[in-house]
Amino acid sequence: MNARQSPLLDADIGLAQLERIDEMVEAKRRIFSWYEEGLDGVPHIRSINRERPWARSIYWMSSIELSEDSPTPPAMAMLIPIFPAATAPWNANMIGLNN
Repeated sequence: MNARQSPLLDADIGLAQLERIDEMVEAKRRIFSWYEEGLDGVPHIRSINRERPWARSIYWMSSIELSEDSPTPPAMAMLIPIFPAATAPWNANMIGLNN
């Protein structure tokens, strides 16, 4: 059995999503504002991917940058055995995991 999806079905799904794009982007922007509010003042957070003055972000994916002196978060500690290159300073080496 061929489980591949028809290109026409892909196009139909894409067109249906385009009809809702403004709603979807606003939902992502609202979620990001919750992150921004919730992370305000949290120790060791150097920056969060805030919108630049010259752009309007859709905030499809959010990221934070931690200070060099931050302890290794538990989630990162679990990844170190899987991705040995992601060692201290681990935040500088995370770039490879996002490619």
